[in-house]
Amino acid sequence: MKRKSGRAIIFVDNKILLMHRIKKDMEYYTFAGGGVDDGETFEECTVREVFEEFGINVKIDKLIYDYESKSSIQKFYLTSYIDGEFGSGSGEEFSGNIEYGKYIPEMIDIDKISKINLKPESIKEKLIENINKNGINIEQYKNRIDEYDEY
Repeated sequence: MKRKSGRAIIFVDNKILLMHRIKKDMEYYTFAGGGVDDGETFEECTVREVFEEFGINVKIDKLIYDYESKSSIQKFYLTSYIDGEFGSGSGEEFSGNIEYGKYIPEMIDIDKISKINLKPESIKEKLIENINKNGINIEQYKNRIDEYDEY
């Protein structure tokens, strides 16, 4: 059975909030999110995982991408920051267990997205295309939210 997960795309002040992952043999960025628990929707999972990983509350605006691999089904949601202190997450990622590697919450300038190793690559490419087409101004993207690609 494929692992199901919800992921958040969060823009704040011309930055995107991402998790910087450093493992023994890999270094990359990911969108906040994680596995859907029993009885939980993708949306509920996404909100919970963002709080656990980043220490902030978000609201789901819209499902904008679906991603499926051999082992997982991921749904990517455009979200809005509500409140909380970024970087204060206390999820299991921060337990100090060396097998997890390092998790570092970061705010990345929008114009640097193309220069970082953001996974999955196909979602990174779609996001860059959408940002170039629609911008990220919060009020503008709320008004033009239907213009984001849906898959």
